[in-house]
Amino acid sequence: MEREVPMACIKSAAVRQLLVFPLFLLLFAAYAHAQPQGEPEESGNEAPETIVVTASRIPIASDQAGASFTVLDEDYLDRRQALTVEELLRGTPGVAVSRSGVLGTFSQVRMRGAEANHTLVLLDGIEIADPALGGELDFSHFLAANLRRIEIVRGPLSALWGSDAVAGAINLISAPENFGRSLTTSAEAGQFNTRRGALSGSAGGDGWGVGFSLDHLSSDGQNISRSGDEDDGYRNNTGHVVARFDPSGQISLRLIARRSQSESQFDATSFLTGIPADSDSSTRRIHSVVGLQGLATTSGGRWTHRASLTHTGSENRNFASGSETGETSGDKLNLSYQSTFLFPRFARSDGDGGVSPSITIGLGHEREDYLQRAPASFFGDPNRDLSTQSTDALAEFRLNARG
Repeated sequence: MEREVPMACIKSAAVRQLLVFPLFLLLFAAYAHAQPQGEPEESGNEAPETIVVTASRIPIASDQAGASFTVLDEDYLDRRQALTVEELLRGTPGVAVSRSGVLGTFSQVRMRGAEANHTLVLLDGIEIADPALGGELDFSHFLAANLRRIEIVRGPLSALWGSDAVAGAINLISAPENFGRSLTTSAEAGQFNTRRGALSGSAGGDGWGVGFSLDHLSSDGQNISRSGDEDDGYRNNTGHVVARFDPSGQISLRLIARRSQSESQFDATSFLTGIPADSDSSTRRIHSVVGLQGLATTSGGRWTHRASLTHTGSENRNFASGSETGETSGDKLNLSYQSTFLFPRFARSDGDGGVSPSITIGLGHEREDYLQRAPASFFGDPNRDLSTQSTDALAEFRLNARG
């Protein structure tokens, strides 16, 4: 249910949540440090491939996933050399990708015939859908550089990930497993005066690591209107940072931040003909994501606690002939906690295989703010300030059988 909330109250609530989260992590760390740590069980069998947390609320082996999924690994991503994520998703089973025009124009990804905002999109576990775009992500502005892995899980996942995952989930993973010392730069040029440049690096040591990337993409574009010969260009500048700090063997903290600024030129649709005609129109966008995630392990590795505080923000401004014609912006703040307990393994009577039960419970609170500004006209006043809030709880029980 939507209700209007004064912006002052919203900012005050945000400040309180930001102050509560660090205190929560400190209590978390103290509790974890006080627990006796045992040695994890050894296994003589090599663990099968795992798919982080997209098909479940915990990392599980690929043969334990109950949903249909596709994994695009780092080798595949390197071979494709794609400009944007939408190019990587084309051809994936059960996924339909559509783009409304040239490079930089609105792009949607649909799963199994559902709407685009029925697919949950994550970046290292952080929801990144545009709150000012009806809860979906415009994939044309998400550059593919420095991604390590993409997981696509098809089918309804709302019981695990909420109402945004009606059709499935896509998890874009950028955080490396190990932060080695590196510095890489690249530059490319191609048709339509398309240019791409990138600079990335990382460093790490005992208990810490940090990586960054700076990416630029621009193109003079093409002309799609039937009248005139004006090309519709595009440019995108994106910065991305991942940092990890492990104060002890049982506590791990991770920070993820990403910001992209882009501008797309387009031809407005003529009211007389209903088709695009040359015009000096453009849209400027800012999309930002920041998340702080904490993990604590107790009881010899059997009990894990995860807490996160994330923020996703966007600003979209439309221009015609150099003058601003309208603006939409949105913010999404999410606070969540998850606890998983792994029970001892129960072996079969013949000693061949068994089950390893686990139970996961979680709590989350989310608030979305939406703002729209445009000149009032005969058709009405489009100016809006809206806020919605939701609280959710989940429980997942797994047997994790082994033959």
